[in-house]
Amino acid sequence: MNIEISASETFLTQEEREYIRRRLVNALSGNETDIEQVQVWIVGIALDDADEAQYCLINVKLASGRLIACDGTDAVLKTAVNRALEKVNWEVARNLRQRRNQPVERSHSPAGSYRTVTEPEHTPDRL
Repeated sequence: MNIEISASETFLTQEEREYIRRRLVNALSGNETDIEQVQVWIVGIALDDADEAQYCLINVKLASGRLIACDGTDAVLKTAVNRALEKVNWEVARNLRQRRNQPVERSHSPAGSYRTVTEPEHTPDRL
């Protein structure tokens, strides 16, 4: 699983980066074959002179091309990461479950309809 971690307006220590990477691997390990790339952005948000919040955005690109984005915010970095991870783990599992439950024997049109086209019914001409 390809994981990219970046930070803006805050500094991440090596321990924090390893914590984020470890939590991602643990949370998404059951679906790692269906995940192409994971991007994590951590942004420090200044609330006032003394307080700061941490914003965590996690983007997961599935092998099918679908992109899932979830976020979390808290004063503590680990809590913000955990909130975003809970959401993204649930969304990835839900999307993959829906994809696996779709019927594979039918083909659909570009509009997404499973309707089969038959000959039009005969309607008498109106006068």
